[in-house]
Order: sequence, then structure tokens, then C-alpha cells
Amino acid sequence: MSLSLREIETLLSQLPWRQFQTPRLQLEQYTTPVHLAARIAHHVALSVPAKERGSQLVVDLGTGTGVLAFALHLAGFDHIVGVDIDSDALQLAKVNAEKLQELCSTSAERPVDFALMDIQTSSLALTGAPFDIAVLNPPFGTRRHAADVAFLEVACRVSRRLVYSLHKSTTRGYISKKLERLGYAARVYAQLRFDLAATYAFHTRRSVDLEVDLWQVELK
Repeated sequence: MSLSLREIETLLSQLPWRQFQTPRLQLEQYTTPVHLAARIAHHVALSVPAKERGSQLVVDLGTGTGVLAFALHLAGFDHIVGVDIDSDALQLAKVNAEKLQELCSTSAERPVDFALMDIQTSSLALTGAPFDIAVLNPPFGTRRHAADVAFLEVACRVSRRLVYSLHKSTTRGYISKKLERLGYAARVYAQLRFDLAATYAFHTRRSVDLEVDLWQVELK
């Protein structure tokens, strides 16, 4: 299955649990907007030849309710694992998976497999670069300092080919220097906008429009 950008957005918008029921501030849980998830998946797909997408093993680190993972599936990737520390979020993701199967009128196996795991403490279970591609919309690090970089480092350890990671554009210089020190070939693959909806009680605006960078890290 490899759908157009508009088709991906349309299907994702029909998932019942795009948002967290009880977002956990300490995890910086923010919903990935449908339009942003579709565009990230579209960009990732464009960088992988169509004939190769179905055979690539992809991991979505910090998958939450699975929106980004499902977008990747709709863009043509058949083997995806969504990893998250929050069991409640993964339960919502599984409901979304069932709905997606219904929307796509398919009796095939679940489009995404899910794993409950704290990647910061259990990353040894992922050693040996078992995945071809890692994709992530990590915490921005506003609550836990450098959480975004910690996620990015794990992604680079568990992938053998490519990493696509979303970060605030204001951190571009910092991320660039960090990746350079780690010895990775990296670039800002796309500049996007993140419509960050009000999620927690202290948010006084309905949404904030953030400029974000989709980084591509080449591991070969």
C-alpha cells in the first residue's frame, strides 16, 4: 500500500484516538497532527525506492497513539514497530490499528506491531541495529533536558540505514553539532510546521505554530 499525501491525511483523520486521553506532562506527550504525520511519512517514502519500502523494517520511537506509524504504513512501509513507554497510549494505538484495517477494507495482519518499552533503560534490547529505518517525533526536551537528543542517539544505535527525527528549528545549530560530534552524516531534510494544540492546563492559547526540522541521518 502506497497512498498519496491527501489519501494518508484522510485516513488518519478518521482514527478514533489521534489524541492522548490523559497526556503525561513528564513524557511531553503531544499529539502529532495528522497533516504533519502524513508529510513526515511522505518525505521518508520519497527517500526510499518504492520497490524497497515493503521490505524495510521501520521503528517509530515514542509512537504514542500510533499516528506517525500508521502514516508510514500508508506511505508504503509494511513492517513497522511502534515503541512507547506508556501502556495506555499503546492501547489507544491498537484500537486505531483495528480502525485502520476497517477503513482500508483489509483482513491482513495488523499494520503496525507495538512494543511497551522505555528506550532509555531498555535500549540494550535493541542493540545490533535490528531496524533499517528509525522515525521519531521525540520529546522536545522542555521538561527533561536533552530528552530529544537522548531519543535521537537511541535511534542512531538501533537503525542500520536511516534516521528521520523531528526537532524544533530553534535547536538546529545544537542538533547539527551534536550529530557532527557523533560522527554521523546528517542534514535538515525538510522544514515543516507543527500546529501544537493546547494539551495541558497551563496552556493559555488554543494552539502554537512551531517551525520544526525533519533531520535525516545516514548511517551507512
